[in-house]
Amino acid sequence: MNDKAIQKKSFGRGFWLMLTVIGVLVFGGTGLWYYAAEKLEEEALQLQQKLRAKGQIITCDNQQVRGYPFRLGIFCEAVDLEDKNTKQKLTSGALRTVAQIYDPGKLIVELDGPAQFTSARQGIFKINWQFLRASMRATLSGIEHTSIIGHALTIDREKNASPLLTVETLELHARKLGENNLDVAIGSRNISLTTNLISTDTLSKPFDLVLELTANDLFEEVQNNRNLISYFQKNGGSGNLNAFKLETTNGGILEIKGPLSVNAKGQLSGKFDISVTKLSHLFEFFREFFPNANADMEQIELAVKLLSAGTASTRLQIQIKNGKANLGLISLGRIPPLF
Repeated sequence: MNDKAIQKKSFGRGFWLMLTVIGVLVFGGTGLWYYAAEKLEEEALQLQQKLRAKGQIITCDNQQVRGYPFRLGIFCEAVDLEDKNTKQKLTSGALRTVAQIYDPGKLIVELDGPAQFTSARQGIFKINWQFLRASMRATLSGIEHTSIIGHALTIDREKNASPLLTVETLELHARKLGENNLDVAIGSRNISLTTNLISTDTLSKPFDLVLELTANDLFEEVQNNRNLISYFQKNGGSGNLNAFKLETTNGGILEIKGPLSVNAKGQLSGKFDISVTKLSHLFEFFREFFPNANADMEQIELAVKLLSAGTASTRLQIQIKNGKANLGLISLGRIPPLF
């Protein structure tokens, strides 16, 4: 047999072997995907049944599993969540969940607005957003990291002339830290509020807010969806305020950090380092925000100005013990119980 015949025969064998391998991968991968899709639908049904037994009802309109060949997720045209125990209900638009076949531990969830939240006590709230996405990282022990990002968020009520809340951008990140600590970071831009602190029909001036907090021994409580108020009323709580920054549109900045704790009565204790920039602009904002507390605002502003020696920026330390706040030897009054 000549060389050309041998090469031709070898090529033919290699070609058919390659087709066989591709066929096995395609059909095997297809079978695996449909098996995983079937299991996902079973898990979703079991979860719905478990929650229904607890009085919590999830309705997923036109539920489908999609994403073949490399993705897998549940899609709903609309979602309804109802808690018979608390008489609360949430309805929203389409839901899309996606996980990569090769990285099942990471889940991405997108939810379309608008949504409506109904509470027997608080009434009806309308919620809308331009974009809302959550991503989660899970292991066999549960969810270890969660991130939520939203744009152009508004919350309002039917009887209000203005929205209760508007936010240009909102980010929330939560993760497990150490054995059982919970690390939370919240960042938001251009927040405006309408509350009874300001006015029933007027939005506050926009401000930016950053909050970073570590809560001790709280991760499992949150992951297991337990009532945190009941937990704190029984055990109290402690942690560290890693960062709190409020910045107004005219340049006023308030920054706070330090260890904190709350007792079973809801009374706050802590030792906080405070940095204030552009005092007059910052207190102008707070006077508008708390119009019924002008006397207290004036007393606090005067104390801060005295300790700052008249400069526009200063660093201070506030001590709070069981709700009683002091700035050096100056009493700032009491902070109401947190619960």
